Amino acid sequence: MTGTSRLILGGSTEIDAERLDCLVEEMGRLAAERMIGRAIEEIDWRLMDARIALRSGDRAGLRNAMRHMVPVANTVGLPDVSRVAGDVAGAAASGDSIALSATFARLERLCDGVVPAIGEAWAAQS
Repeated sequence: MTGTSRLILGGSTEIDAERLDCLVEEMGRLAAERMIGRAIEEIDWRLMDARIALRSGDRAGLRNAMRHMVPVANTVGLPDVSRVAGDVAGAAASGDSIALSATFARLERLCDGVVPAIGEAWAAQS
């Protein structure tokens, strides 16, 4: 039997709406928006650092980038990003190249969805 299989990569970035609500309550909407914007920039920088480390075979640098990404993602209500960043660090530490490639690709897809997901969450709060 011959045929072509097609793998559809989907899924969206999950936002912890309660965490966003807490940030708005604690800081006010404008300050929360600014903090979330800075956090998204930090996540982008850490992802860029991780890409460079991955390409150069620097597993320690990759783990370090992920170690810094996890708390930032947790702070702004991105549990999937935080969890997968931890999985990437674990795969890097174990030396499992296949798991590392798969989890890093998943992290990139999740990070691509962060801005739209947060935008939708903000719109739902208004």
